Amino acid sequence: MIFHVTIEVLRSKDSYAVVVKIIKDTRPDIKLKFEAMKPLVVFLFSILIVVESVWQNPGFCGTYECPEYTLDEQGKGYEKRFYATATWVSTSAAGSYKNATTTTFSKLQSYLKQLNAEAMAVPYVTMMFPTVGLNVVQNFTQFFFIKPALRPAPEPIDTSIQLKVVPPKHLYIRTVPGHVTSTADWVKQANLLASSINDTSKYYGTFFFTAEYNLPSESGKRYSEVWFYAMN
Repeated sequence: MIFHVTIEVLRSKDSYAVVVKIIKDTRPDIKLKFEAMKPLVVFLFSILIVVESVWQNPGFCGTYECPEYTLDEQGKGYEKRFYATATWVSTSAAGSYKNATTTTFSKLQSYLKQLNAEAMAVPYVTMMFPTVGLNVVQNFTQFFFIKPALRPAPEPIDTSIQLKVVPPKHLYIRTVPGHVTSTADWVKQANLLASSINDTSKYYGTFFFTAEYNLPSESGKRYSEVWFYAMN
């Protein structure tokens, strides 16, 4: 008994769909044709594997594009992810957390708008260096993710803004509930991530990153994370 198998891959803006049609064929001469078609059948099923592996934005990215990653480990109170190579744009500012990150956000957003009216992506990431207790060094570097479609991005005219291609990285990550607005609260979240990992040999503890997936002007429920660079 022989069946005709038709596989059609349909692509929309944000997703793929696979349509499979199977039709029974009882003609005696069809077996020879089927044997000759085996390589094509293998190829078509390989397409299914490729389609299955296409990156899809997680729900917490909302309507924005975000960097690709795979999940290495689901721990208690943390995830370990592997991020692919990505391009980021960054700038730094000194002062209080609120004032410094307001400055850096404005500068980076202006750069992105010069590239494309819809260039904004998430997360926007801030690097922090903890000191004693719940304090951090009052100097902050913020990074915006550059969408793959906008690469290679032009060099910024403002020399205080830098483009950086970040190689593949393993990260330990904690989901942060609610809206965090102070360095003390961010440090608390970083300490909770460290407690969950419970092994200082697995990550770099001299700095951490905050990752925010909602614009400062957005209201309602927010999603944020704390990141540690993994040692390996």
